[in-house]
Amino acid sequence: MKKQRRSYAAGFLTAPLLTGLIGTAGAAVGRRTVEVDYNNIKVSLDGAQVALVDANGSPVEPFAINGTTYLPIRAVGSALGLEVGWDAATSTAVLTTPEEEREVYITRTGSKYHEDPACGGGSYWPVPLSSAQGLGLEPCGKCVGSTTSSSQEEYQAYTVVNDNIPFFTQADREGGVFETYSELDSLGRCGVAFANICPELMPTEDRGEIGSVQPTGWHTVRYDDLIDGMYLYNRCHLIGYQLAGENANEKNLITGTRFLNMEGMLPFENLVADYVKETGNHVLYRVTPDFQGEELVARGVQMEAYSIEDEGEGVCFNIYAYNIQPGIEIDYLTGESRRVA
Repeated sequence: MKKQRRSYAAGFLTAPLLTGLIGTAGAAVGRRTVEVDYNNIKVSLDGAQVALVDANGSPVEPFAINGTTYLPIRAVGSALGLEVGWDAATSTAVLTTPEEEREVYITRTGSKYHEDPACGGGSYWPVPLSSAQGLGLEPCGKCVGSTTSSSQEEYQAYTVVNDNIPFFTQADREGGVFETYSELDSLGRCGVAFANICPELMPTEDRGEIGSVQPTGWHTVRYDDLIDGMYLYNRCHLIGYQLAGENANEKNLITGTRFLNMEGMLPFENLVADYVKETGNHVLYRVTPDFQGEELVARGVQMEAYSIEDEGEGVCFNIYAYNIQPGIEIDYLTGESRRVA
């Protein structure tokens, strides 16, 4: 875990004037003469005094200018377990968490660790990198140690909405256990699905057959060389079966791409399911399909969740998952599709 940073306090007396190269708060650079105050300022960390030394091991003393205390960044950074460097090109002091202390994210049962807490698999448990490696976990190929390629950016699975804070009201949070699905509209399209997910709602048996439901825009079409699972469309539950046990409920099934189902929605469904199973707590969970105009296929879904008992500490997100498929162009009005040239 990241080491806790401590605040420091110090008094001072007036000392001789010092002339130096100083950057102002507005990032201007130049020389000016300032009055520096010393008073044998000390620094303690977790109750123990810190020996402040420079890169050569020589003692360095903190000082104050106009009531602001200045500490030697290398000495303090080292005391906090940080690696300290200097970027001369940008005149930037660079503080870095040591690799073994870097925080990553895992699930209780996953085989990989992640840098993105919302990456595939519903990873959300923060641990030091050294702990993840000690468990024998492998780095996720999507979010660890690599930059995002242009193709990955083009096919982003989801985006964060409202700084990841859901739009639930206080009345929503006090509504008790419930599960509601909107009536189909005049075109037969689904609306908002909203529930208070808890152990009582979660299924106790395997999912049943849902092939009898034909959501709007549905087509049975395959792209064997482009899609893992071959079929472009899935019958996507707005509220996943693992959360509420709904099978062939036409008010809860939309035409969604394999990419939406597996990369956009499933990680967040897993996150909620894992949390509820671990804690027995309740999670407000709302999914809103985004149908534009008279289009029969949703452009995406908004997913919101908030864990009630711990006031969002366990689960809190607000995202929009895209109903797209890499390499495929979709006509959202009809559900027809074709390969991208």
